[in-house]
This record gives sequence, C-alpha cells and structure tokens, in this order.
Amino acid sequence: MLYRRRESKVDAKYRIATYCDSIGCNGSTKAALAMPKLGFRVMELIGGLD
Repeated sequence: MLYRRRESKVDAKYRIATYCDSIGCNGSTKAALAMPKLGFRVMELIGGLD
C-alpha cells in the first residue's frame, strides 16, 4: 500500500521504473498500478532482475 506522505520524497517529473527480484514477485505490478493515482509516471520492468 502506498501512502500519500511518501509522494513528497520523489519528484513526479521523473518516470519511475518498478521492478522485483524475480518473475514470481508481484510487488512491482502493484506499485505500478497504484503510483499513477498519486500523479507519478511509471513503467514496470517485466520479469524482475533475474
């Protein structure tokens, strides 16, 4: 869950890439879906770092 108080720590003018450790993780997908609602431009790195 993302909290509004955190959005002031990241400049919304930058595109943010979300990623997980492996393909089995869905945290990056959840973040990529929630962050645009707070005004961020987001892209997801599919497949994770592995």
